[in-house]
Amino acid sequence: MDMTAFEHPSLSHPANLQAFETCITAALQLLAAMKYAPMFSQARPSPELLLEYVEALERQAREIALLDGNAGVDILALGQDWYTRLRGSGLSALMAGFEGVHAAAYLGLAGGTTSAMMLAATACAVHSVADEQGRLLN
Repeated sequence: MDMTAFEHPSLSHPANLQAFETCITAALQLLAAMKYAPMFSQARPSPELLLEYVEALERQAREIALLDGNAGVDILALGQDWYTRLRGSGLSALMAGFEGVHAAAYLGLAGGTTSAMMLAATACAVHSVADEQGRLLN
């Protein structure tokens, strides 16, 4: 699953904006599938698919931070910290994922590193859900 099109060194370049919007849309669809698929008698995405998606989200987050001039920032650690805060407030992993992607969508690509951090937090949430599903299946 490749959502990355960051060939242009500008957050405002149309290709980068389109890649970001695709990332947000795909994240919302994946989170919605995890939440609603059982209600419609459909299978949830497999843990393997979720982990592939985590890699794509993490890559997207790193590339946004790089485009925003923050190549040295450990965006994945910042995302993990934000995810931990969300979970500490009582949110489930899935709801923390929705919070992260909603914040990233609100901030947009112009939100730069903060949007990247929110995507990294969403990746942490999806990873947690994949781990939970994997434990239930074993």
